[in-house]
Amino acid sequence: MFDRPREAEIFTKYYLNDILTYATIFSDFYKQYRGYQSLNDFPIVNKEILKSYLDKIVVRQYADCIDNRIKYTSGSTAHRS
Repeated sequence: MFDRPREAEIFTKYYLNDILTYATIFSDFYKQYRGYQSLNDFPIVNKEILKSYLDKIVVRQYADCIDNRIKYTSGSTAHRS
């Protein structure tokens, strides 16, 4: 991909749009952004926002997956319960 930057850009935008569209359909937190035009339409979130709205951000069908864990900056990991 590094040899073909234009193709890499298209590839990246394609998958980013897939992720954003998925979030606006399945995440309660991001549903209000359905019909977005670009990444700029989404809020900038920080650690406190993520912690405060985690239950709305997480997609319910994946909430209990074993790989769905929160990683803290202290180096510890915790599973969602």
